[in-house]
Amino acid sequence: MKHYMTKYKTDDGKLIVVSWLQINLFGRSYCFSKKELVIQKNN
Repeated sequence: MKHYMTKYKTDDGKLIVVSWLQINLFGRSYCFSKKELVIQKNN
């Protein structure tokens, strides 16, 4: 079981962070407990 996290910015300045747990079993990947957080930029 592994924990993954990625982040990226959208064109309108939002920062999006996505994390999930992944288990590889019998040559297949299963992702669960996916969470997404959107952080908006304040000007």
